[in-house]
Amino acid sequence: MFESVLTRVNVFRTRYRLSFLKAKDDGLGREMIGSDRFGNRYYQYYSYHGLPTRRIVLYKFNEQSNAFEQDVHFVGWLRRNELIAPTPEELE
Repeated sequence: MFESVLTRVNVFRTRYRLSFLKAKDDGLGREMIGSDRFGNRYYQYYSYHGLPTRRIVLYKFNEQSNAFEQDVHFVGWLRRNELIAPTPEELE
């Protein structure tokens, strides 16, 4: 019984967290494009008129190597050499 209550609470917490992140992204005018194998998240910001303005990456810190790592597939997209972000098939 305790496990079912815990599972139900965890489901509501996950739904709340996802809705909070979606509202935060909408408020900032950004869209999550994808994430890589290192856990970094890539975002595209949009202007008030809906035009893409800037691209950023939120790095996931790797404690084992004490450094940030970035997937080479997203480098061209971040530097605007490529217009379309890599697909999940390209990342594999």
